[in-house]
Amino acid sequence: MPVGQWGSDATLANNTPNWKMALGAGTQPGANATGNYPFGNTQLMFANSTGNSIIQNQRVGIFGVNSNTVNLTGANTLLYGEHAGWVKVTQGSGPILSISIPAGLGGTGYANGQYLTISNTSAIGTVNAVANISTTTLGNLAVLTLLSNGSLIGGKFFTTNTQLLSFVVANGSSNGTAGQTGANFTIEFGGRAGRVHGETLVAMGSMTGNTATPYYKSVI
Repeated sequence: MPVGQWGSDATLANNTPNWKMALGAGTQPGANATGNYPFGNTQLMFANSTGNSIIQNQRVGIFGVNSNTVNLTGANTLLYGEHAGWVKVTQGSGPILSISIPAGLGGTGYANGQYLTISNTSAIGTVNAVANISTTTLGNLAVLTLLSNGSLIGGKFFTTNTQLLSFVVANGSSNGTAGQTGANFTIEFGGRAGRVHGETLVAMGSMTGNTATPYYKSVI
């Protein structure tokens, strides 16, 4: 490529590759997509870890990393890519496939007719999935059956990190009842939830610095 189409300072958005980025067939534009979609502005993608901002139901960001970072291993690994330079990182989404309750961890005080809502707290106010509750005669949660939420069964989630999930038991407009105790859930995700793909756009051993946090591990 001709010199001048990118810079070597990973901390600057205007150093990202300056061509328009094809975002792929069948994708839908996000809130910050440019007017000539399906081509994305690479400067808008710089250090982006916000879902739906470029492509609906995905997180897409461009990050710059130097050769010291790309060589990190183990718990310190920050890079999903093969070489220092400018890297596009894409994280997909996926539905909840099933919810189960470990034996003896179904809590108490629940009733048939209540339901569970599960949302990704990075999208405040969004209910991603809904499940009907079936209980034992003692009021323990026994079975959770996923329902259609709009046109989706199991919702859409950007991560399998349960720390980013919010669980609410509801009955009409009331959240649960007095005397309920907490239950544990085991959730299985499908699709590309939590999967991260790194694509090296420009291999550059002379890259200086690193794109400001979040680094790649923080995108998960």
